[in-house]
Amino acid sequence: RQARHLANVANSALLLLTFPASLRGGLLSGLALHRLLTSAWVSGFGGMLLMRELSIPPVRRWLNQHFHFLSTTSGSTAFLMCAATMALASGPVGVVAGAATLANAWYGA
Repeated sequence: RQARHLANVANSALLLLTFPASLRGGLLSGLALHRLLTSAWVSGFGGMLLMRELSIPPVRRWLNQHFHFLSTTSGSTAFLMCAATMALASGPVGVVAGAATLANAWYGA
């Protein structure tokens, strides 16, 4: 259980860093804009994962009320798979985060 918690915290940190790291890629081309938007969503997924792992009571209640699927094993696995797919699609910056998220989802969320 402790190893899973640490894996989720580390994974959320990688996902959160996807957007700031992709800002280095440039803002001017149309493809860069697509990657920036995708990486912003990936960072949002990382934030949700981190909020779930911190277990602050008001945040936990809010997540259970609005995102109940995160409290189930299959729901959190599907969430990680979605985040991993988007991370892999966000360009070269998201490949590491996407691969780590896939491994985390396979490990058991």
